[in-house]
Amino acid sequence: MDVREVKGHAQTPQNATATPAAQAKALSKPSTPTPSARPAPATLAGPANIPVIPIKDEMLREAPRVFKFDEEDEEMDEGKAGQDEEQKAIARIKLDELKAIRGTATASPGRLTVLQNVLNSQISEDQLQRLIQSVWGAPGVKKLKVDQVEALIAWAKEDFFVEEVEAVLDRIDEEESYARSDW
Repeated sequence: MDVREVKGHAQTPQNATATPAAQAKALSKPSTPTPSARPAPATLAGPANIPVIPIKDEMLREAPRVFKFDEEDEEMDEGKAGQDEEQKAIARIKLDELKAIRGTATASPGRLTVLQNVLNSQISEDQLQRLIQSVWGAPGVKKLKVDQVEALIAWAKEDFFVEEVEAVLDRIDEEESYARSDW
C-alpha cells in the first residue's frame, strides 16, 4: 500500500491521483461533523442528566433585604451625635486659631492669587467673605495680612477643608445669634 503525506495528512493511493485543487478541498473539509456553535433557542445547553431551569424576571429581586436590630439604629444615632459634637469642637478650635492670627503687612497680590487658586471652587466667594469678615473683620481679601493669607492657604490644602469651613461658618452663625439674643 502506497501512502503519501501531504501537509501532515496521509493519503491513500486512490486519493493520490486526485488533482491538487481537489486535494486542497478535501483537506479543508473536516472529516467529522462539528456541533453547532449555539444550541437551538428552544433547548438549553447543559449536561443531559442535570436539569436546566431558565431564570425568569419574577425570580430576580432588585435589592436584597436588609434586616437590622433596633440597637443598631440607636448606635448609628449615637455615632452621628458624637460626630456632630466632634465637628463643633473642631470648628471652635479652628475659629480660635484663625482669630489669633494677626499681622502687620498686607499680603502681596501674588499670594492673593495663590489663595484664589487654592480655594478654586472649594468654597464660594460669599463663604470666603463671611469667613474673613467674621474672623478678622477685614472688608475684603485684599485687606488680609500676610500671616492670615498663609493660614488660609495652608488650611485650604487640608483634606477636610470644605467640611471644616462649613462647620466654622455654622459656629460663627451660632455665636452671632447668641450675641444678638443677649441684647
